[in-house]
Amino acid sequence: MPNKLHPALVAVFLVLAFVAVKWLGDSGEPATATHDATASDHTRAGAVSPTAPTAPPPAAATPTPSPPPASTREASPRGSNTPSPTAAPPSARPSAGPPSAADRPAQPSTGPPSRSGSTPSPGAAGRSGLPQITRGRLPPEARETLADIASGGPYDFSKDDTVFHNRERLLPRRKRGYYREYTVVTPGLRHRGARRIVAGSSGELFYTDDHYATFEEIVP
Repeated sequence: MPNKLHPALVAVFLVLAFVAVKWLGDSGEPATATHDATASDHTRAGAVSPTAPTAPPPAAATPTPSPPPASTREASPRGSNTPSPTAAPPSARPSAGPPSAADRPAQPSTGPPSRSGSTPSPGAAGRSGLPQITRGRLPPEARETLADIASGGPYDFSKDDTVFHNRERLLPRRKRGYYREYTVVTPGLRHRGARRIVAGSSGELFYTDDHYATFEEIVP
């Protein structure tokens, strides 16, 4: 009896084992499929949904067109019949006639100005062309010097009756030694001062009160 049951038990055991394996295999496939579907869903969600929002790219700056230059705006279009403005012809200039005597500038005097207070009449000039001054208008010291010249001295300064070289070229040009100079004393000064009388060999007499800067011809 025991020997006959032993193969039957083995067969039953094998059948149960086969059923168990079959059942376990059928129940594991849906779980595995579900697990695979869940994993694929997570993979697709990670690929579609970014981890951080991406900012949209900045819009490109649209260049603002600059206004056309004034010359382009003002220029008339090609083919337009609008005439361009023309400049008005210049008005005729009045012809300038010869200036009247009142409009002519006054002619300056050719001779140097007088500084001794003399007022010579218009055109009054000596033989030298210089302004004239009478003896009566000379200062008293100048008249005393004229008296010394006429008498031949004595003179107050050692340089009196020496050659005047006319370096300023204000007196008529003459040969060297033609003119001689004499001091006119200035009150209050211990030196010669700036006043002089220059005498020519032919009897001409000239007076200066600014040390040869200007001269006046002495007349009677």
